[in-house]
Amino acid sequence: DPERYKYVLPPELVAQEPATPRDSSKLLVYDTTSDTVSIDRFFNLNKYVPENSFLVLNKTKVLPSRIYLYKENGGKVKTLFLVNELKGAVVKAMLDRYVAIGQRLHIDGKYWFKVVEQDEHIFSLLIEFAQDEFIKLLYEKGSMPIPPYLKKSTLTEDELRVKYQTIFAEDEGSAAAPTASLHFTKDVFEKLEKKGIKKTFVKLHVGAGTFAPLLQK
Repeated sequence: DPERYKYVLPPELVAQEPATPRDSSKLLVYDTTSDTVSIDRFFNLNKYVPENSFLVLNKTKVLPSRIYLYKENGGKVKTLFLVNELKGAVVKAMLDRYVAIGQRLHIDGKYWFKVVEQDEHIFSLLIEFAQDEFIKLLYEKGSMPIPPYLKKSTLTEDELRVKYQTIFAEDEGSAAAPTASLHFTKDVFEKLEKKGIKKTFVKLHVGAGTFAPLLQK
């Protein structure tokens, strides 16, 4: 029952912009021995991670994959490209409205896409221009897909491309950041290393699942 997941979250308690520096964000600490909760700062993470632990971090990189496409009649379609599901010349995307299969969408009348398939809220678009131009197009015209609850952020697009990205992001493909990793800094890693904590990196792109609504079967 979806009703069981409802709870009150006052909007004024949701930070609209990240902490600066990024490791000064709050850290919730649960002590299993005393069954108590306390609040610290992320730059003290080394105090709570046991010695000789092993960190596994996601090196995926968020692309500026939110963009407006236009119908041939001029209608605007807010689009989120799921680049991790790019196969050949077909890329999946989440659109903010229904677009019929066979209909064409464009950017600046120069870059065209054709809707070839729909699976619930996910559409498959055929790229009708050189594929090597697609990622370049996102960087040129797209914006970072920040969470919808960050409605009052005053950060510029250039600032978001830095702050909504981990410092170790490497492999392009995500439609959202692995948010817990956004707080890591070089200083935090150095403190962890001094405690004998090692780390490794994996690549797991964040796709449609993180935006999908809760459905009841």
